[in-house]
Amino acid sequence: MKRPRIMIAGGSGKFLQRVLQLAADADLHPVPAGDMQQGAIQMERHVPAVALCVADGQATDKAVSWLSAIRRRDPRLPIVLIARSSSESMAIAAFYDGADDYLRWPFTAEELKTHCRQFLHWPPSGPLDAFSMPIVSKNQATIKHRPITF
Repeated sequence: MKRPRIMIAGGSGKFLQRVLQLAADADLHPVPAGDMQQGAIQMERHVPAVALCVADGQATDKAVSWLSAIRRRDPRLPIVLIARSSSESMAIAAFYDGADDYLRWPFTAEELKTHCRQFLHWPPSGPLDAFSMPIVSKNQATIKHRPITF
C-alpha cells in the first residue's frame, strides 16, 4: 500500500526531526523540503499530497515564508501549519497567509495523520469547487489527477 507523500518545510533541529518522525509513525511518507529552492525542486519531482509548514520558536518567519511560497506555486495544495508555540494571532495570520489547517504542538502521530488525511478527499481542483467531486474508493483517492492509495 502506497503511503501519501507529505512535504515538510520550515522548522529546524530537534523539533523538525520530531515532526518527521511523527509523520513516519503516522504511516505517511514524509519528504523534507530543505531550503526554498530545494523545496521547489521537490514539488516538481514528487508532487506531495499535503505540505506541512513547521514553525518553531526560531523559525516562525521562515514557516510563514514557506507557506506563502508554496501557496503561490500551487494554490490547490493543502497546507497544514504546525506551530511549536502559538497564539491566536499567529493562527489567524496563518489562515490569512494560505494555511488550510493549523496544528499546535504537542500532538500525536494519530492527530497528524487525521489532519493530513482529511485533504486526501478534496476534489482535484481544490476545496472551493463544489461542482467537482473527488474520486474515492475503499483504499484510494484521486487528488489533482493522481491516485493516492491509503
